[in-house]
Amino acid sequence: MTRIFRLISALGLSIFLLSGCQNEEEKAEGFYQSALTYLGQQDVDRALIELRNVFNHDGYHKDARALYARLQLDRGNTTEAYGQYLRLIEQYPDIAEAREALATMALERRNWDEATRHGEAAIALDPTHIGTRAIAAALNYRTAALARDTKAQADAVTDARAVLDEDPSQQAARRVVIDSLLVAENAEAALTEVDKVLEYSSNSGEFNMLRGQLLARLNRTDELGDQLRRLYGLFPENESIRNDLIRWYLSVQDYKGAESFLRSEAGAPDTDATGNLTVVDLLRRTQDPEAAGAELDRLIEAAGDSAPAELYRAIRASVAFDNGDRDTAIADIRAVLDSADASDQTRRIRIMLARMLAVTDNPVGAREQVEQVLAEDPGQVDALKMRAAWLVAVDRPGDAVIDLRTALDQAPRDSAILLLMADAYLRDGSEALAQERLSMAVQVSENGAAESATYARFLIPRNRLQQAETVLTSARQRAPQNIEILGLLGEIYLRQQKWPQAQGVIDVLRDIDDPQAANLARVYQSGILLGQNRIDEGLDYLRAQIAADDGSDLGAVIQLVRTQIMTGRVDEARSFADAELVKRPDSIPLQLLNANILALQGDLAQAETIYRDLLSRQPDIEPAILQLQALLRATDRTAEAETLVEAGIKVLPRSRRLRFLEAYRFEKKEEFEKAITLYEELYEEQSSDVVVANNLASMLSNYRDTPEDLDRAYAIARRLTGTDVPAFRDTLGWILFLRGDTEGALEQLQPAANALPEETSVIAHLGVALAAAGRNEEARDALQRALDMAPDTDAAWKTRAAEALGQM
Repeated sequence: MTRIFRLISALGLSIFLLSGCQNEEEKAEGFYQSALTYLGQQDVDRALIELRNVFNHDGYHKDARALYARLQLDRGNTTEAYGQYLRLIEQYPDIAEAREALATMALERRNWDEATRHGEAAIALDPTHIGTRAIAAALNYRTAALARDTKAQADAVTDARAVLDEDPSQQAARRVVIDSLLVAENAEAALTEVDKVLEYSSNSGEFNMLRGQLLARLNRTDELGDQLRRLYGLFPENESIRNDLIRWYLSVQDYKGAESFLRSEAGAPDTDATGNLTVVDLLRRTQDPEAAGAELDRLIEAAGDSAPAELYRAIRASVAFDNGDRDTAIADIRAVLDSADASDQTRRIRIMLARMLAVTDNPVGAREQVEQVLAEDPGQVDALKMRAAWLVAVDRPGDAVIDLRTALDQAPRDSAILLLMADAYLRDGSEALAQERLSMAVQVSENGAAESATYARFLIPRNRLQQAETVLTSARQRAPQNIEILGLLGEIYLRQQKWPQAQGVIDVLRDIDDPQAANLARVYQSGILLGQNRIDEGLDYLRAQIAADDGSDLGAVIQLVRTQIMTGRVDEARSFADAELVKRPDSIPLQLLNANILALQGDLAQAETIYRDLLSRQPDIEPAILQLQALLRATDRTAEAETLVEAGIKVLPRSRRLRFLEAYRFEKKEEFEKAITLYEELYEEQSSDVVVANNLASMLSNYRDTPEDLDRAYAIARRLTGTDVPAFRDTLGWILFLRGDTEGALEQLQPAANALPEETSVIAHLGVALAAAGRNEEARDALQRALDMAPDTDAAWKTRAAEALGQM
């Protein structure tokens, strides 16, 4: 009986469990049908709720999971859709729709591994479906591009176009066509294709951004403004788009539009200092100081006793400072600080005061303010940046990097920090690290114009023109009328002889109402003609430019004369300059140009007469002093040249070029301490001057013998690491030798000596290093040659060379 009861109980329990399972499936199906009903009523929100209920009862409901993923994808919730499709294929691997959707989303994200995995699965499951054919075209196109198989690429584009003929909504295929057009630099056709995408995905951030970039490239200024406003409407939190829109207003000189936009963004004066000060900054840039001052007065009154009022008063003082009323401005900003308790805002104001003090030649006061800020807040970013810049200037790049890393922790997207780090690494001789930071600055600024130009200026002298072009092209898409970016691009295109691209830059420059843009357009247009050996056309073009401006464009006149000289037409240049001087007899630039032509023709006496006449009437014409002293040296009148330079320094005591000539004179006369003193003065004023840095480091290492002087020479010379300039390599190599790095020294000294076979000190340095390395035969040859070349010198290198030779 008991056994029968147990059997009945077991059967009953089994039936109960089966019944429960059936009920769960029925509940899930009920929710699914309810979801379909809501969808039929266009009520997607409730449909999604019902589908979630399905999963509470049946996590393996295939149709519900597929529908839920599809609805999320339609809503633009790609992350959620991707996750749901992944779960679906884990449960049911052979669903072509899911594989196709996953591959398409992976393509959008440029996740090629996932795109390939799911795309190949989709193709295997349903190779004829329009969506899988689009994916196949995209995958084939990328494979061909990586293999540089142009025929296979073209075939993939053909396949993609065939897909689009059947179904224009297939984005995977459209991407293939767009990319092929971008590679072919057919921006017009690419824009047409992007517009077709937007017919189906009007709110696509990716394609709306690309549309803006193409409009910028095509210089469609008005349409670009409309597109930027649309982008800002779609993504109001995107700071980059906001900044691009402001730049657009400024580029088309719609200052009222920019002001209206910024005012609409600003909050109440007593709560939103940042927004209101953005308006002030615009007024300072586009109007006069009075307009900015009036706006600040309004803000101060409206802000009452609130904290922003103190900041407005400080900014008001900075406007006065920029307008020339420096003492009053500094007093006013001190008054603001005296009446306020320490806070983030007062620290910001204190940094403003530090900058004022630095500009007014009070570096000690500026440093005091910065140190006070850092004592209150060791992570204050602006203070750290200022201190780091000072540390770089005094050749303490390692300490600067420590400060900048701290700042970067606080503000990881501050491109100014990264640019300062690049300066520090360059000063330290770490070129690779500097390049890395420059690249990061471009990245975090999202191809900002200033950051991109700085990076390009690093790349161009190193002959990395293609890389620089890529950087500048990306920046141009964001700032299509930025003159600095266009100027650098034009320079690169001319050097690479990319004439159509250079002409495109010129056309944009001509449309910009700015004298600098007009000058660049003229220079580059003649550059194209000369580069193509169309010299007569180039000269005719410049003559036409001069005639169009009634001869008022002196830059064009000078460029024409220089071009005539460069192409060997010196007599033509002389005739043209004479004719222009008749029109403008008092023009100093034309008189200097005329003297230069005379010197080139060999009429040095007449050239000298012009220089001296100019200086008798106006003694502070620096180019006349420099050109006359060069002429005097060329005619073996060195003493007269030196007297002229000394007199010039009395008239122009801050002239770096004249003081450099004086320091070099002391060096050649073996008055080494005088030379060092003058180089130190020049270096303290501008430690980024690499020629002064080289000369100072060289003098310290050659004519001072204390360990402290050698350490200072090395600190200055580290930036020369990686240079190809022979004189710089000699300086660095000799310092490395003195520090005990003979192998590193020879890596620098050998190529320096090969490039400068007549420089006795360079040959001697190499000989001494070779002797230390035990390469006696080579050392003896170099040392003897150096001593034979300069038997009368008392320079320090001679003693060192003689000692090394004697020891051998």
